[in-house]
Amino acid sequence: MPQSKNQLNSKTTPAPYGRRVWSSLYELALLFGIVFVTALMVQIILSVLHINNLPNWAHSLIFFLSMGMYFTYCWTHGGQTLAQRTWHLKVVNTDGGPVSLKQAWLRYTLSYLGILPALMIIWTQIHRHETLPSASVIYTLTIVLVLINWLALLGTSFSNPQRIALHEKISQTFISVAKS
Repeated sequence: MPQSKNQLNSKTTPAPYGRRVWSSLYELALLFGIVFVTALMVQIILSVLHINNLPNWAHSLIFFLSMGMYFTYCWTHGGQTLAQRTWHLKVVNTDGGPVSLKQAWLRYTLSYLGILPALMIIWTQIHRHETLPSASVIYTLTIVLVLINWLALLGTSFSNPQRIALHEKISQTFISVAKS
């Protein structure tokens, strides 16, 4: 009998929330390194080409794409990022099989949109004042709002019995416990 798209393969176990949270926090630490290396490479290329600077949107697009390449490569080649491997988690499709490139990019893009409200609030706060707030205020506001939005995105899985968040449901993927 064919399985409904709302049901998971019986061979897979949805990941516990604790592991998902700890894996995500570890992933944030790893992303600092990816962003740092990306920024260094962009700066070297700009220096070689004698370009003084890029618009802010171009930097954002470069970081979005570099992080997307990291996630989609890991999810389509084994289903695990380094943080997910550490916490014995794996991204699979709803049949329990490997994630396609289309599913991986959709999952990444939709999960990235979870922090978009925070970024928009920060942008309005910065551009609302004639004088720019201090860097510490901007960084604190950014971190707090991104964490709230990240928890809200993960929170969409609380109403689902299989612990599937909204971005996972749309991309037909989910995080399962990896078999050792």
